[in-house]
Amino acid sequence: MTKEYEDAYHRYEDSSLELPIEYDGYRIQYNAGAANDSINDAMAFSARHLK
Repeated sequence: MTKEYEDAYHRYEDSSLELPIEYDGYRIQYNAGAANDSINDAMAFSARHLK
């Protein structure tokens, strides 16, 4: 399943990028909500499928 996070840009899981950076036409910025949700989804997927 693919999930799209509004207001999540490239490297949204990198907490060292609190302030947005524009690079080569792309926005790079940390998004705590998206990062936490994606980690929880990955952990749940792993628990279900990797036994």
